[in-house]
Amino acid sequence: MSTQTPQSLGDYIDVVKRRWTFLAALLPGVILVSVYLAFTLPPMYRSTATLLLEESSIPEGLIKTTVTAYADEQLELVTRQVLMTDNLVRLVEEIDPYPEMTDVGMRGKARLVFENTESERVDPVTLEPLPESNALSIHYSNPDPEIAKDVASRLAVMFLSYNRETRARQAADTYTFLESQSGESSKRIDELEQRIASFKTKYGNALPDTQVRNQQAMDRLEREIDSLEQQMLLTNERKRMLELELSQINPNLFDPSGDWRAELGALRAEYAIAKQRYTADHPDVRRLRRAVEA
Repeated sequence: MSTQTPQSLGDYIDVVKRRWTFLAALLPGVILVSVYLAFTLPPMYRSTATLLLEESSIPEGLIKTTVTAYADEQLELVTRQVLMTDNLVRLVEEIDPYPEMTDVGMRGKARLVFENTESERVDPVTLEPLPESNALSIHYSNPDPEIAKDVASRLAVMFLSYNRETRARQAADTYTFLESQSGESSKRIDELEQRIASFKTKYGNALPDTQVRNQQAMDRLEREIDSLEQQMLLTNERKRMLELELSQINPNLFDPSGDWRAELGALRAEYAIAKQRYTADHPDVRRLRRAVEA
């Protein structure tokens, strides 16, 4: 059996000393090739757009199956949906990222845009890659810096539009679900009230030894009614929050011609009214404050 002797730093130095002529002959060629490539290859400019996505205002514990935050979605799935060839063809029609490629069609240029686009989650402060984050960076590379900037900006608008449409659809689905739950709770309360009334009619003149048991059953039913009423109040509050959220979705959010000053004035007015009605920690007050700051 043979044993291997550990290599020390001196052993590697000895190897370099023995082969220095080979390294000396190879190094100038590597430097020349690197300089040649640096001066001959066309420059590539990368433009980056970073999006900070706001999480859903609906609590996760309320309805986990229909309300999910955008930051928890699979990044690859979102990228595939936004960077579909048909969407990129429309982008190429608006901004031609490769005007010198006259022999390449629209779909070919759209595929080039997809190949030169990268997206990753990043830390919202340092912009360093971070697996779990609500900040998303979109990188696009192009030989022309102005085209790189314009395409990256357009891609950011496409991501935001997809997020807005997805969350509006989820809010509508959640509203439908809560509305059905509210109807079922109302029916359940009516049934319990009828049972209590029937119980009182049937056992109103019951014997003393049964009155305690009957009273306990009535108390249990009344507690169940109170619990259902509280649930219905909570459901109605969630409905109101959803209606307010749906009413705040602005279809002209990404329209450059939209009057942002008028929208800012309306938001400040709503914020002032909300501060008079609620405390500073109320969800509506915090939401409106974030909207005004944005």
